[in-house]
Amino acid sequence: MSKLRSLTINNPAIINSMPPMSCFYLLRVLDLEDCNLKDHPSLDFVGKLFHLRYLSLLNTGYAGDLPREIGKLQFLQTLCFFRTDIKEVPLSIFGLRQLMSLEVGDSSRLPTTSGLRNLSSLELLHMNVDSAYVAEELGHLTQLRLLSVMLRKDLEGRWEESICRVLVGSLGKLLKIQSLAVVISDDVEVDLEGSVDSLWNLSHLLIFGTSRLPTWIDPASFLHLSRLRIMVGQVRSEDIQVLGMLQAL
Repeated sequence: MSKLRSLTINNPAIINSMPPMSCFYLLRVLDLEDCNLKDHPSLDFVGKLFHLRYLSLLNTGYAGDLPREIGKLQFLQTLCFFRTDIKEVPLSIFGLRQLMSLEVGDSSRLPTTSGLRNLSSLELLHMNVDSAYVAEELGHLTQLRLLSVMLRKDLEGRWEESICRVLVGSLGKLLKIQSLAVVISDDVEVDLEGSVDSLWNLSHLLIFGTSRLPTWIDPASFLHLSRLRIMVGQVRSEDIQVLGMLQAL
């Protein structure tokens, strides 16, 4: 067991009957997807798995903290805690320079002082955006190919009016983006106006919750678009023409 490289568990009872996870010091893949961890007290052992490349807590309902020591996992390439109840994300996560895929749960918030731009190897990112600062940091992740963001108010219920403008500016810097999803929470009414001329590689586009169709959605620029889903509050006459041209692609 000490030579184990990959481990998948979908039954929490198994964890309680196993030797301590820290014994598997050569582990490279730890997949706990769909394993009910709502009552699991701690994931501190993760910080000792120094060879870990892949860690998934998808759909586990884990409500504890990510250990600060997760920043020591310098080989980690995939980290997923989507569909968990993790509230706080340690600042040390921004030291994971090899990270290529990061999926943050809807209940989770990044540290106020974000170092998101340090994760320059990211190719896939799913996260909440609740400040213009975080929206601006996205523009530095120039290797991104898949980006999914939820725009929402911060923990104090405040909404920065500049978030959308800054986000659109950041999108203009992501030259490799192929799949983009922007969802605006129900308690915010905004649009995504601005200028974006770098999305020619887009194949998938999803926009939910904006007040109206963004003007940067240009059929002439989306030559590779194969999947489009848009939900807007108001459809103007000029939007119908644009949507018709997109449908014809």
